[in-house]
Amino acid sequence: YILDQVSRNLPEFLWLDRMSASTNQITISGKATNYNAVSNFYTNLTESGYFANVSLGRTFEVPEGVAFSLSCSFSGRPASEEG
Repeated sequence: YILDQVSRNLPEFLWLDRMSASTNQITISGKATNYNAVSNFYTNLTESGYFANVSLGRTFEVPEGVAFSLSCSFSGRPASEEG
């Protein structure tokens, strides 16, 4: 379910290299063609309601474009549905 929600929030021009999950804490690293794609991914996760405490880690230029890492926690359902 976590992977499904992450994939629904992937913007164009961004791909994942690694993803790990421990309990509800998720760590993701990947690459994008530009900084805007990384920013869009961060925004998509934050606004989805399924992810909280989204924190962008190191972001730097690589030959393919931009490499990034981020961490977040997964709630299992959108915050708007919590009672």
